[in-house]
Amino acid sequence: METFKTIEARKSVRRYLDKPVEDNSINKIVQAGTMAASSAKLHFTVITNHDVLAAVAEETKRRFLASGNNFLVQTASVAGFNALYRAPLLIVVSALKGASSKMLAANNIASAACAAQNMMLAATDLRLGSCYLYGPSLAFEQQAIRRMAGIAVEDEVLACVVFGHTDDTSPHTPRPPASNVRYCR
Repeated sequence: METFKTIEARKSVRRYLDKPVEDNSINKIVQAGTMAASSAKLHFTVITNHDVLAAVAEETKRRFLASGNNFLVQTASVAGFNALYRAPLLIVVSALKGASSKMLAANNIASAACAAQNMMLAATDLRLGSCYLYGPSLAFEQQAIRRMAGIAVEDEVLACVVFGHTDDTSPHTPRPPASNVRYCR
């Protein structure tokens, strides 16, 4: 795919097939993440273990229900809700906690976002679905979940992205023409 075609084709997928992502594809996705613009020392945790995925999804649901946020409570209360959309692959992007300034903390978040976007574009190019999720980062506040996934206590979870094969052929949500661009020439 050409770059702009890949960007146009990328969409958030929330329906995955019960089929593992091949190791070669996982390696390409992670490589794309590591090649992103970044000045942070990012860590990538690749989770395909069904028990760990189930624990993350369940803990995320529990935290949604206990959040007091009407939207999250309603979302998690839907029958069959799964915070990971039953995706067979979750990649967690993290970096050392305790950035010494607001600027460094923001830099870590920006670096993780760049990595996540690269991985989602790589997945699109590989004909896989992907979805950037915030909710699962809440599950990693639970130390038992961190241990199961192998995420260091000293790391801050910055981004979570699920990937998988999908039969979702719905078109990308149309985007209106950009009206929020200012030029200073």
